[in-house]
Amino acid sequence: MARIVEMVGSPGVGKSTIFKAIQAKSKSSFNWETALEPMQQPEAGVIGKLKILFELVMYGKGYVDAVKLKQAKEASDRFVAQYSEYIDACWNNLYHRQRSSNNRLDLRFEKTAFLNRMIQKVQLLRESPNNKTVLIDMGLVNIVERGLYKSTTASEERLEIRRLLDVMPLPDAVVYIQTDAAENARRLLMRREVRDYHRSLNTEELIQCTVKWQERLNAAIDYLEEKKVPMLHVDSKNPIDENADRIIDFISKPVTPDDLKYNKQLKLVY
Repeated sequence: MARIVEMVGSPGVGKSTIFKAIQAKSKSSFNWETALEPMQQPEAGVIGKLKILFELVMYGKGYVDAVKLKQAKEASDRFVAQYSEYIDACWNNLYHRQRSSNNRLDLRFEKTAFLNRMIQKVQLLRESPNNKTVLIDMGLVNIVERGLYKSTTASEERLEIRRLLDVMPLPDAVVYIQTDAAENARRLLMRREVRDYHRSLNTEELIQCTVKWQERLNAAIDYLEEKKVPMLHVDSKNPIDENADRIIDFISKPVTPDDLKYNKQLKLVY
């Protein structure tokens, strides 16, 4: 089974930029690969087929392959059966908290579709016969806030995040991309394509959103470190190539017996 390493970081922190730099350095002979690696032919392997699934089916670029759509739907169904508590939390979040976003737009449909794509990606990777380490630039840890709905204080929210991580599938390792909130907001403002939930927000509002996202991610990262999930902290202000090389070195390391022991306790399968 694939060993999944998730890149985690607030929107605009630089995950995609570093991820693309890592993609450019990848070779088929490596013991790792990226989950969105460009493919040339349909028979390019498991990751290539995932590329088709998410780029052509889920994002609707030109046509819909009924077989792959059925595979994606079945993957969602298996995930729901295995992680019903997590799904309940996500639905409660949509019902109680997502009626209006920070810019007062109702994005429940978009957020539901995005969550479904993440679930399908994670489930298919976990079930794939691939024995390589697979780096993904977005996963369920990064969107841990999508399952929060009970808490009203910061301390309650940290506890809710810990409980949520206990009922969802976790990656085998994490790369945490960080920068300060002001720099993060500046990068969001410079984006060529502004995400719906950031549209029309000013700098101060973007900083506030980023601080909140970082607080939640920090709570998740602290708990994952307690659980002994291997972790690499990366400062996105460092040169992109330098960060890419550090991450490649991290994900290229062989899995140790201790890694297997910890991940067995977390109910992850190889």
